[in-house]
Amino acid sequence: MRRRYPKEFYVQRRRIIARDHNRCVLCWREWQLDVHHYWDGAMSEDYPYLRSDLPDWMLVTLCKSCHGKFLSVPRDAPIAKLLAQIVQANRELEVKAIQ
Repeated sequence: MRRRYPKEFYVQRRRIIARDHNRCVLCWREWQLDVHHYWDGAMSEDYPYLRSDLPDWMLVTLCKSCHGKFLSVPRDAPIAKLLAQIVQANRELEVKAIQ
């Protein structure tokens, strides 16, 4: 059964994919794109999986292949570290845009 996201998430999803130039941020593939909720913490009841109020910098565009790979690697794997750097750069850009 597919997870149901709040309607607002679909608006945010389109915005994130456009921000990431309609490509996976890891391999640059342009098809089968997902928006990954980056969460740098232990999975818990606080995990924001179905929330629509996450800031844009916590979301990144991944193709289904990279998304699957990322979900199965430890946090200290090179791909996880690269994604953390991308998310941090998004955060810094968002902070600069606000200022």
